[in-house]
Amino acid sequence: MITKEKNQFYARRLTGIVLRLLVTFCVMFIVFLWTNQSNMVIMRKYDTSRYTNLFPLIRKTQEFTGDERRIARHFAIDTLPGLMQRSLITKYERRHNGTLLHVDGKLWNGRSRFFKESLLSEISIYNKVNGYAIETRIVDCYTHRLYAQVVSLDHKEVFN
Repeated sequence: MITKEKNQFYARRLTGIVLRLLVTFCVMFIVFLWTNQSNMVIMRKYDTSRYTNLFPLIRKTQEFTGDERRIARHFAIDTLPGLMQRSLITKYERRHNGTLLHVDGKLWNGRSRFFKESLLSEISIYNKVNGYAIETRIVDCYTHRLYAQVVSLDHKEVFN
């Protein structure tokens, strides 16, 4: 009789241990799946609209062409860090009313007009894709002299 009670006790205890282990493994598996999900799956599930400082802009990724997204990504990953590393851009500020770039005047004046206009185009497309204010000013880091500005997507000015 004692052995029968012991067997029942161990059977219940073993069942409890097995259930706890199963629940633990299930929770660990779910956490593993959540942490290793691809960003693309998350982007498809949720709205990826960007927000400005005051009001949300409802923008879908279909609003922008593939070239615009590629140019914006290229500016953020390659152009801006490269120019900062070469000391052409000394400071990059994003403000409520636009973007302000501080540049080294000697290096800026040594660049071609094509380079300057291309940089202005990349900055304006980057701001447009990310939902930031389009207005951009490029000034000398020492004298604060205005070298170039973007007023709108169609209106870019480079000063000599």
